[in-house]
Amino acid sequence: RSRSGGGAVSNEAECASCKAPVVWAEHIESGKRMPLNRDPIDGGPYQIDENGKCRVDRSFPTGRISHFATCPQAKTWRKKP
Repeated sequence: RSRSGGGAVSNEAECASCKAPVVWAEHIESGKRMPLNRDPIDGGPYQIDENGKCRVDRSFPTGRISHFATCPQAKTWRKKP
């Protein structure tokens, strides 16, 4: 179980479009890497465990949100199914 806001942040990077700080984490269910905003917020749904995997866990007061929710150029980077 991760700590408030999600554990390890060793995969920090910068969004190629808007230059915001992000953290890359592998989603525990899909196995796909996803960008999360670096800074936890109140009510953020994603937690990152000590292995760099993320999942939705709303039992914590803070967590991260998907960077796709805040990036002005998110549509450019989304992969089509």
